[in-house]
Amino acid sequence: MKYAVFFMRFFFLFLLLVVPIAAYIQVRNATMGQARMVKNLEGNILIMKKNINNLEQELSEQINYRQIERLARARHGLAFIYENQNPVVVVREQSK
Repeated sequence: MKYAVFFMRFFFLFLLLVVPIAAYIQVRNATMGQARMVKNLEGNILIMKKNINNLEQELSEQINYRQIERLARARHGLAFIYENQNPVVVVREQSK
């Protein structure tokens, strides 16, 4: 009987202490795993933004703005470039 009471108390303490601690550790590890995934995604997004910026830079270097301005002046005047309804791309497509 003495041993039974001891094991019952031990089992009760085990349930009160070890199970919540184990659950906490499990939740913490899962949260840390998700945080690592979010950090990796943020890094990938930053890399993609840099790639997009580099591609935009390359594209802007390839555009011949002087030719576009010349065509705009010859056809519709310089105000044609600055109007929202008529982007510069339209002038370039019409010249082909």
